[in-house]
Amino acid sequence: FEELIIDTLGKVKALSSRIDGSAYKDMTVFVDPIDGTREFATGKGDKVTILVGYNDAQGIPQAGIIYRPLTTPHYWASGAKTEGFKDGVLDTPDEINSKGLLITDGKVSPFIMSTIENSGMNMVPSLASGNRVLMLVEGKAGAYIRDTGGFAKWDT
Repeated sequence: FEELIIDTLGKVKALSSRIDGSAYKDMTVFVDPIDGTREFATGKGDKVTILVGYNDAQGIPQAGIIYRPLTTPHYWASGAKTEGFKDGVLDTPDEINSKGLLITDGKVSPFIMSTIENSGMNMVPSLASGNRVLMLVEGKAGAYIRDTGGFAKWDT
């Protein structure tokens, strides 16, 4: 694992040397280096993501990156709406599951169960917030509703 960190640090330093330090001074960068900490600690690394978000001076989101570093190949998505940019390497299913509803850790509230039954949707198990977003982008499900527990402050 230490080798991965050292390798990644070297890549970040190389990239940072190519960026004009004053070009993005009004941007705020948010980094969640291990989204899915519980999954990471319990050996479910394929659900772990690294999240990077960029806000402008008014706090409005401008761009973001979701990266699954512990899969082979590494899956990721990035985008900047104002730039008309999107890119990525996605783990897309053979068939898009637009009727899929991501469920949390196998817990299904009466509200979610009723929604599934009344809408003809199907349950798709999921773990970790960043991974769920990537699953939606990949077409593994069409929706996610969080109605139990809550989010950690850094997941909002």
